[in-house]
Amino acid sequence: MPAHHIFLFNSELKMYVPTTEPSFGIQGDSMTRLFHVTLGMLVFSLSMISQGRAAERLALVIGNSAYRNVPELPNPTRDSSDVADALERMQFKVTRLQNASAAELKNAVIELGNSADSAKMVVVFYAGHGIEANGENWLIPVDARLSTEADASNEAVSLRLINAQVAKAGQLGLVILDACRDNPFSTSMQPIAAADPPVTTDDRKVLMRSVSKGLARTEPAANVLVAFSAKDGTVASDGAGRNSPFTNALLANMEVQGLEIASLFRRVRDEVMRATKDAQQPYVYGSLSNTSIYFKPPAPELVKAYDGFWDTKVVCDPVGQQMGWSTRLLSTIKNGVLAGQTGILGKPDSATYDGTVDADGTIRINQKGFTGDPKVTIGAVPRGSPSFWRAAGRLEGSSGTALRTSGRRCVVEFTKQSFGKQGLGAQRHH
Repeated sequence: MPAHHIFLFNSELKMYVPTTEPSFGIQGDSMTRLFHVTLGMLVFSLSMISQGRAAERLALVIGNSAYRNVPELPNPTRDSSDVADALERMQFKVTRLQNASAAELKNAVIELGNSADSAKMVVVFYAGHGIEANGENWLIPVDARLSTEADASNEAVSLRLINAQVAKAGQLGLVILDACRDNPFSTSMQPIAAADPPVTTDDRKVLMRSVSKGLARTEPAANVLVAFSAKDGTVASDGAGRNSPFTNALLANMEVQGLEIASLFRRVRDEVMRATKDAQQPYVYGSLSNTSIYFKPPAPELVKAYDGFWDTKVVCDPVGQQMGWSTRLLSTIKNGVLAGQTGILGKPDSATYDGTVDADGTIRINQKGFTGDPKVTIGAVPRGSPSFWRAAGRLEGSSGTALRTSGRRCVVEFTKQSFGKQGLGAQRHH
């Protein structure tokens, strides 16, 4: 009889099973039925394994910008979109929700809870308006009117409900709220005091996210962390760029390979305080065991091929009246983490370069620091102004290139060194 050859492929397992009908008494239709039953069981098992693994990391990412009864917030939909992209790159199964009504927001939270039991990590990210009313924190849908504080229970979604859903995760439930803006409903929600005047940066009005003065302190369950973009009782800026200061710092760090969750939020805190000149202090509530938890676990052995010193040259093109510039530094890569520095940390004309390298050589870079000569900065901003941009590219063997992902064109070129000279330093050429 002819042999049956079975080729089974899925994203987690590749299998080739050549089978030849044995000669121990199973013949004809019986053998065919046995073959089909066995094949069906095997395919079902593989499917269940794949589904189980896909559900290990879940995320609900919400961005509310288009409020119907108060002024819009420009950044939350961009914040949520960028965070969702990053989580998907880290193998989260992401549900995206933008400009959600009260019904849509509540349903999404409940659906997340229904799936959370089988997950190791569950994340909720929310950008938009949030309030504290009657001692409780609320996320505000775009259709809310909130004539009084009592309306929050009907027109908003409580942080307590969200905490209860993510607490079902086996390892970590994480709630990230970039929602501490000033109260847009303050004139109607008596007796809450009127909001402070909006902050102005670079002659642009910067809207704030929170009702009254920030959110209230929260005490989550044992396996839940809650991260506020601003400490309880204070407010957070929506920002004047693509992302809020908090989301900007989160995006710069959440894909750093081998960066433990607690260390991640300490970095975010420091970067937000530096960017806002200490006006905004992020805060994390809750505590965990000493088990290390990562968005992106430490690098596999393949990443170690990129370990070493890299001669790094950054060249940025001129734009309009602004001159081009270039700089050169010695960067290091260890266990998939890039680090480099030009100038004196925290001083004008300085920059910190950090980022991640994947096993396939994909490199992502964050540049943050403070500007130098106004002749080479877009808009001729004053010397010592905060600077931040990202680049992405690939390393191949002993060289590589990355391009700035937005704004003026900048090219970052890498050449691996057989040894490192700490005296190479940074050289800037205008």
